[in-house]
Amino acid sequence: MKKLFSVLIVFLAMQSCVPLHTAERIEGYEIVSGKNNFRKLDKFHFQVKTSIEHLNYKINEFFRLNNDPSTRAFKTSLFGAQDFKVYISSSYDKDSNLWFIDLFLPNDENTADAIKKTQEKRIYYLDVQVMDSEGNDALTKNSLYRQSIINKLREFRNVFHPGK
Repeated sequence: MKKLFSVLIVFLAMQSCVPLHTAERIEGYEIVSGKNNFRKLDKFHFQVKTSIEHLNYKINEFFRLNNDPSTRAFKTSLFGAQDFKVYISSSYDKDSNLWFIDLFLPNDENTADAIKKTQEKRIYYLDVQVMDSEGNDALTKNSLYRQSIINKLREFRNVFHPGK
């Protein structure tokens, strides 16, 4: 009985994994403080549930940029006659797990890859920063444009999340 129990424990350990890092899942959006980023601008942060390859196309289409190759920093009129400078950046993260089977039966990959297998599915995020014509952050809490810009960026987010 003890041998069977020991074999069962070893078998379960070989089939198990321990999560080392879990990528953040964002259902809506977040306004992230700009204290620690390059431009010191607050950012509208959300998860993209479509392929990143279509990103430039969707940015051009939504902001009506006429296939402008610079889809990461551009001036546009989000509403009314006021021009805004928009900065868009993308990033990704993925879950990382420690698989016990690789500790018992190492494969031909290097040791670090054998210990840490990573799921292939990446989680993509977009960050949008907006500056008004005077160079002020348009997403700060004291900005006159904040709510109107957030509403427009919600529409932009919905381009990547149809039906939400």
